[in-house]
Amino acid sequence: MKLNLGCGTKIKKGYENFDCRPNKGVTKVGEILKVEKYYKPESFEYIICEHTIEHFYKKDAVKVLQACYNLLEPGGIFVVCGPDVLGIYNRYWVEQQDEVKVVLHLYGCEEHRELYGEQMMHKSGWTGRAMEKELKDIGFKILQTKQSNCHGRSNRDFEVIATK
Repeated sequence: MKLNLGCGTKIKKGYENFDCRPNKGVTKVGEILKVEKYYKPESFEYIICEHTIEHFYKKDAVKVLQACYNLLEPGGIFVVCGPDVLGIYNRYWVEQQDEVKVVLHLYGCEEHRELYGEQMMHKSGWTGRAMEKELKDIGFKILQTKQSNCHGRSNRDFEVIATK
């Protein structure tokens, strides 16, 4: 089985699409922080977590990462990506000198908070190397860390691919 954790509206065919809000195509709605209560340990061969982890305070984000480790079968693949705080700085300040966009992309859009609630706001900041360290501390083996375009914003996001 494959899990698309925190899928939002990015539904993937062939995956269990899990999110905290009901959307068209979401197969399971629940608390992402408590994802382990919905599945048996080692249930998934592949877990992807795109633009989700930054919506948790760091302590809770680490709990979500640990849950992903526990839900992944041995040898399974985990992919996590999100906004890279250094990428945001480089893209929106160094290249464009637009401090409004820097703040908007670091913390999330106030309009999103009003529409969707607090879960849409960014509560922690990551880089690929920072994520790598957390994953290693949990027990993951890192396969690759790179810049990502998973949210349609090249040179701004990180992606870490790891295995259990």
